[in-house]
Amino acid sequence: MPTLLRSPATRIGAALVAIAMALVGFLPLFDGPGYESALAAGLLVPGAAAIATAIDVAAHRPLPIEAFRRGVANGALFALVAYATTLAHGLRAGFCDVLGGSAHFALGPGLGAAL
Repeated sequence: MPTLLRSPATRIGAALVAIAMALVGFLPLFDGPGYESALAAGLLVPGAAAIATAIDVAAHRPLPIEAFRRGVANGALFALVAYATTLAHGLRAGFCDVLGGSAHFALGPGLGAAL
């Protein structure tokens, strides 16, 4: 199985998450870390991570523990990409409560995507 950042499925999935979160961030309520952007990321990121992991695992048939590790790594990477995109929108539009919004993001889509 290729390393995490060399996997085509991971690269495409991370790019799709970045594009989707960038588009969502232009909606009025979703322009920075907060409850709304965490909710949107929670709907987008775990599914993208699961699909990218399934494509990688199906193509290479690794041991179960390696497949689990790839799933956690994909989820963490995709959550980080979504959070970075949300922070970029916060810089663009201004932050309301960056610490509270970051906590929502970490506890919602961050953990959800990794698991």
